[in-house]
Amino acid sequence: MNEYLLSKDKQIKKIRRLFEETENIQKSSGFYGGKLFFPIVNELRYCGNHVLNALALTNAEDIDCQLMEAEDHCNRAKYDAYECSIIVLTRKFEKFYDIYKTVGIPTIIPNFVEFIKLNQSLQDFFRTNNKISIVNSEEKDKFLRNGLKQLIDNIKTLELIKPEADRKLTEIKNRIRKDRLKFLMGSILIPLVIAFITVILTIR
Repeated sequence: MNEYLLSKDKQIKKIRRLFEETENIQKSSGFYGGKLFFPIVNELRYCGNHVLNALALTNAEDIDCQLMEAEDHCNRAKYDAYECSIIVLTRKFEKFYDIYKTVGIPTIIPNFVEFIKLNQSLQDFFRTNNKISIVNSEEKDKFLRNGLKQLIDNIKTLELIKPEADRKLTEIKNRIRKDRLKFLMGSILIPLVIAFITVILTIR
């Protein structure tokens, strides 16, 4: 390794940190496969290629160019990791809500409205911000970091209250089943009673 490349130790450590942060963000969603995560893998692969190119070069300007490209790809991978992880987790949230919305989730989680607001704010964020504006903003990175952490905590809370939600959902289904049975019995018995009375009156 040439002396100039050794002098770039700080930038190389930054690239390594970005690489590790991206991996940790992806892992945090608990989902490691599928087409959704292909962009992350590609960006990290490009990053690795540029680092390897830098190791093989001797010209300072060329090395700087390769390391800068590697850092840019890592930043983009980190953005993709945030977006994909948040998509996966918000889908989990929406699926849970669709299944259990009839049980009165706020009666189990009093601040459930805050869960909904967080989901909406994260989705709005990606609709109104592009990749370049995010990777160059510490403030936006902090928003995503904190938002993802809170979203993960929210999903854990939903998993904890799932047994109670299942119990309430079963009670609701049983009540609906009984009400339908009562209606069905009524729709059968009432015409029979009317017919019986009609026959009696006719005989008289």
